Amino acid sequence: MKPSELTVEQLRIAGRNAILLREAEAIASALAQWGIAALFLKGIALLEAAYPGLAEREMADIDLLVRGRDLDGTGAVLRGQGYAPLSNGLV
Repeated sequence: MKPSELTVEQLRIAGRNAILLREAEAIASALAQWGIAALFLKGIALLEAAYPGLAEREMADIDLLVRGRDLDGTGAVLRGQGYAPLSNGLV
């Protein structure tokens, strides 16, 4: 679908998804620099593989799976990227 054919809502979704995709790429790069293997799940993982465009599936967050031994390092990387822990202790 061409950008000129998208509705205002689809443009909003595409813009938000582009931001989340860019954030996921930055997180992946930072984790790789620390030698941490990560697997993106759900929306981010499916966005390019299963959907024809950024406006096809709305995402609200980035789901990430890391090994238990890498939790502390992952937390440090995410804090370095400007993320903060939630009240439940998750980043």
